[in-house]
Amino acid sequence: MKNLMKKGIPLFLILLLFTTFIGTKKVKAYYNDNNLQWDFKINAVGDAKRYYDLDGKLHSYKPINMQKVKFSGETYNVNTREVAIQTNFTNHYNNVYIRVDDNFVGKSDDVLLDFQQKGNEYYTIFSVKYLTPGKHHIEVIADPPYSDFNGKRKKDYCYVNVPVFEDEKILKSIEKINKGDATLDDYEIVGVNPSTISEIKLLNNRIKGQNANAANVQETVNKIISEIKEEKRLEQAFKKINEGIGDTNDYKIIGIENITSSNLKELNIAIKFARQAKQSDLTKDEIELIMKNLPQQIEKSFEAVNAGTATLDDYELIGVTGVTEINLVDVNEALKDKGHKVVSKVQSEANTIINSLNSINKGYTSTSYYKNIGITTVNSDNIKAIAKAVKEARDAKKVDLPKSEINKIVNEVLEKIEKSFGAVNAGTATLSDYELIGITGVAEINLVDVNEALKGKGHKVVSKMQSEANTIINSLNSINKGYTSTSYYKNIGITTVNSDNIKAIAKAVKEARDAKKVDLPKSEINKIVNEVLEKIEKSF
Repeated sequence: MKNLMKKGIPLFLILLLFTTFIGTKKVKAYYNDNNLQWDFKINAVGDAKRYYDLDGKLHSYKPINMQKVKFSGETYNVNTREVAIQTNFTNHYNNVYIRVDDNFVGKSDDVLLDFQQKGNEYYTIFSVKYLTPGKHHIEVIADPPYSDFNGKRKKDYCYVNVPVFEDEKILKSIEKINKGDATLDDYEIVGVNPSTISEIKLLNNRIKGQNANAANVQETVNKIISEIKEEKRLEQAFKKINEGIGDTNDYKIIGIENITSSNLKELNIAIKFARQAKQSDLTKDEIELIMKNLPQQIEKSFEAVNAGTATLDDYELIGVTGVTEINLVDVNEALKDKGHKVVSKVQSEANTIINSLNSINKGYTSTSYYKNIGITTVNSDNIKAIAKAVKEARDAKKVDLPKSEINKIVNEVLEKIEKSFGAVNAGTATLSDYELIGITGVAEINLVDVNEALKGKGHKVVSKMQSEANTIINSLNSINKGYTSTSYYKNIGITTVNSDNIKAIAKAVKEARDAKKVDLPKSEINKIVNEVLEKIEKSF
């Protein structure tokens, strides 16, 4: 008997445990993991009684008939159009995220009705709005404390049965809706979220005469709102596409797939051109035809580029930027017969022409810019005069000059420079001649002496001319400063000055210069030399 008891007790315990687990069908806080630091759950579900302002607007809600929640996932019947939910935090408090039928509808603070703290327990009551008659799944979600970096969200849920609810205010608003003269407040009263209404006049016009009632008014209104939104979405997508700024999503909205970022830009441009030609918006069929013919259009534009006959539209279609009415001819000339098939190479060559033209028009003094556009007669000797002339012409015209006009100016300046060289070699050059050639240091006071020194030398190179001019200019400057070097006098062609008389002559020249307060030219210096030599001779 004892042996039977020993064997029977363990068997009984096993059976007892098994039946206990089998009998447990509901679990408290179904979504919550076993976290002892904080907890979160739905605590109660009830009615959200409406309160209206004196002018009939929906003002607030009061939680009544609250039913204690024992288990997650249970179903509760309510008597109002809105539902009151009470949540309970333990050792923590945060905003609550609300989802209805798997759609996020807001946070507890948006519709807060009550908040209480009892020790380490926090109770929040909020209303869930815009529920249609029938059964709804309501889920609440809470974030962990900020200090718990690795913490997980906690969730709880329940089901509610919402009745077909109506009161005097709801019936009055339904009447206005059926007449087509409802306000946003009327739609709020019947349980439609007014923030979803963007075209109230259009909504009123469409729902007018549909005889909505308390059972179907929300469904009817929301359906029309969705239809209007879809129409507006289509309208906006077509508008952007016809303006040439559509994105891949816009094309999907109107039912055109397979648009990628690689062909989007070219397609938008082709559509913009077609819209301009038609002078009215394109239909879906027309847009699809353009899409179909786009590869051939791009190929034709490349052919035009390689033939040197491309238009601005051709460059825009293949994606080359920077080409304008002003530089189109020059870019075409540069790209002609190159057999281009790759946009990046076309763009690179076009940029060379465009940037060079821009720089030339700004008066930049680099000969490479002229070489880039095919003008090879510009060099370091004439670049300053040419750059100045181009800049002055551009400023006078107030728009950039193309290559043809630049080349004309270059030839004109070169012709003037040639004449100025002739004047220098003839000893009749003016200050303007020297400036045009690029010779510096020549002034009114030394012009005659420089001309005399350079006359008949047959100069053709600026650097050699500048060197000879510098010898005269520097020697005259030094003589006027009273320097006692005979070489300065020899440089300007006065050979009677030597080591014996240099001090007396230099002193006399310096005194005469200081008295006149401007430098003396060779003629006056020579006169002083002769006078001093005559005095020295008399002294002997």
